[in-house]
Amino acid sequence: MATQAEQTEHGAVVRGARYGRWGGHRADQSSPLLRLLQRRILRAQRKATSASLAPWVRVVTADVWCGTRPGRRYWADCYRCACDDVFAHTPGRGTCPPIDGTRLVHGVCGDSRGLWAHAWVDLPGALVFDGVRQEFYDRDGYCQVLRAVAEATYDAPAMIEHMRASGRYGPWHAGVLGRDATRRLAVPADAVDAVPVPQADPGWRRERRR
Repeated sequence: MATQAEQTEHGAVVRGARYGRWGGHRADQSSPLLRLLQRRILRAQRKATSASLAPWVRVVTADVWCGTRPGRRYWADCYRCACDDVFAHTPGRGTCPPIDGTRLVHGVCGDSRGLWAHAWVDLPGALVFDGVRQEFYDRDGYCQVLRAVAEATYDAPAMIEHMRASGRYGPWHAGVLGRDATRRLAVPADAVDAVPVPQADPGWRRERRR
């Protein structure tokens, strides 16, 4: 059956059936009504995920915040956004203060519908930066909400080397989804539930933005 690309909630693009059921009849996904319904569902999913992530948002210093665009959203562009943030803090290349220990992360996220490819930035202090939402989160909480599992990490030199060699922002590793950022893997609900869920650190205290 023919397929077409559909955006996922985060950085991946999924391929789904071209035809669906609507009122007991097959409906071409190119119909305006079905596209409108899909957009509404997608917005609702994103809103629900943002609400789940909200308790894990962390305030960071100006040096860490440098290079981000608060309030902006870059749906389906996680690989570029994550690379941009690492590059911005790379000594001799970026315009922001360097942050020792910063790592680019490529991996997968999951929900009741399946797994999809995603990229984020791991930072010192148990923090992550999500380039799609341009927001900083507690690492454990972020992984808990998105069921995020890291498959490959890169420091700045390794990231730049892979970018030059491949001519793309990623992914560069052969994970459960291969090297295809557009692939989505449907899995049984019990398999998704089996993904380890890290617990938040109750001793964490917010840091005031300078």
